[in-house]
Amino acid sequence: DVFAPFFMEMEGYEWMGKGLEGTYYYPIGGELEDEGVAFTEVEYRDIIEIGYLQMFLSGGVIHVFLFLIILVPAAINGIFRSRNLFSKAAGAIIFLWLIDMFVFGIPRLSFHYIFVWISVGICYKESIRSRSDEEIREEFQQIIIE
Repeated sequence: DVFAPFFMEMEGYEWMGKGLEGTYYYPIGGELEDEGVAFTEVEYRDIIEIGYLQMFLSGGVIHVFLFLIILVPAAINGIFRSRNLFSKAAGAIIFLWLIDMFVFGIPRLSFHYIFVWISVGICYKESIRSRSDEEIREEFQQIIIE
């Protein structure tokens, strides 16, 4: 229901999107008439409930591509190229966020979104990924004691 008007409004904005204040036309309500539906209220929405489409609205294909080119390798590093469970968990968090964005996962300033970006930092940091589980445990114990 929302997708057809969204993609019609995005014609011509595929690459760069409509910016941070971008909106799209979405008719709301309506009465049934002989000729079809007569919409009584018109709304320009600035949010669409799917994470990737929200990014597409604000920044186009370029925004989505740059986002994925950072997060996908981070998830791969964390899950497959690490020696400890801490880095693997960070990679799993990123991977689950990437899946969640197909359903809802709107990128906005929230604890969960900040946690995803902290996980990206963990997965790209070779010195964290190369440590053993015991070394990671010792580091956390030193932080707790101090």
